[in-house]
Amino acid sequence: MSTESSALTVLNQSTAMVVSQPGGRGIDFGARIFRVKPSTLTIVQPNSQAEGAVKGKLRISQTGDQYDEMTMVLLGTPVERRSYYFGKPGELNRTPENLMCFCSKVTRDRKGNETSGPDDNVRVPGAVRCSSCPKADWTKYRQTHDREDIPPCDLFYRALFLDTEYQMPIQWYLRSTAKTAFEQGMDNLSRKFAMMRAKGLNPNIYDISFKVTTKKAQKNNVITYLPVFSDFKLLSEEDREKFGEIYQQFVGYAESLDDTDDVEAVATAAVVQGEGSINDAVTDAVGDDPTGEIKI
Repeated sequence: MSTESSALTVLNQSTAMVVSQPGGRGIDFGARIFRVKPSTLTIVQPNSQAEGAVKGKLRISQTGDQYDEMTMVLLGTPVERRSYYFGKPGELNRTPENLMCFCSKVTRDRKGNETSGPDDNVRVPGAVRCSSCPKADWTKYRQTHDREDIPPCDLFYRALFLDTEYQMPIQWYLRSTAKTAFEQGMDNLSRKFAMMRAKGLNPNIYDISFKVTTKKAQKNNVITYLPVFSDFKLLSEEDREKFGEIYQQFVGYAESLDDTDDVEAVATAAVVQGEGSINDAVTDAVGDDPTGEIKI
């Protein structure tokens, strides 16, 4: 396991979702219909087919809102996952009906080796443990270096953030080269937390904000856009208290949910809510980019 990836273990282990307090006439923000669910963040790639999408922008899938940069805090420790979809990625195969096998939370030993296996309710489990599954085996690719031999089981992060401007929850699926950039960003965040602890402080996961932008990367004639995480700053005491209240609302709300009420029920794994397919979220993360970095 890489140093960047292992650094994620210092983060708070809670997972979360924001809910507003009741207020205003006729609006019960505690009602299920008004609960704020995380929107899905993507980066618009040159091959995007989304209407009005501008390449290189950060984009909210559900609304189409686009940004040059966003400032965020984490709402929980990013979760490493696996998913295997039947068919070829280039043929837009990532749909709910094609989801054959998945692991909703990858676990590792101290050496970084995977110890987890498929969830209990997968359709076609490939093996007892993911580490011994042929769908996740890189042996053939190491011999041929042919992209056709890349194992079809996808290893990625699902991360949950809070947009500091609108205080809205955001989820992001980070794959391939975007996953590597994310691990590097989280390594920097972990160092900030470690520095606070060295001074005798007890940091919360939302105490440090960071800026998210994108950068253009080119290999041969193919251009892609990758996330950049920078400008890590300790929140002011006022903002710290404000986000602390939001976080506590989130934790209490999340604990009251059952699987059918969650943002992403385990049975549907990485399928983006409100969309018939997760191909946009996958493609944006350079998961299908022929020049993307190969993670072995």
